[in-house]
Amino acid sequence: MTDITIPPEAVEAAARALYDVLRSDIDPLDWTEIGDWRQDYFRKEATAALRAGIAAWPGFTTEFRRDSFMGWNGGLIILPLPTRRKSSCRNLAARASGG
Repeated sequence: MTDITIPPEAVEAAARALYDVLRSDIDPLDWTEIGDWRQDYFRKEATAALRAGIAAWPGFTTEFRRDSFMGWNGGLIILPLPTRRKSSCRNLAARASGG
């Protein structure tokens, strides 16, 4: 799904994280020292990874909402967070109480 718009701040954070993984293995340069073309490369890689992750997210949906009062129109990406099964919660409660 290539039509998912990723905020630039998220792309930048992901690109830096990807570079940090590479850097820890082979590259001694800091993010600010690698040059624009290499930063752009990591941004492209990060965008692809973020889009793939979001598209594969269980329960991923999109909505369009219009709020005439606030004057806002826009699309939303909904990513439901995983929930714990009730049995897991009971097991945690039992462990916490010493049972």
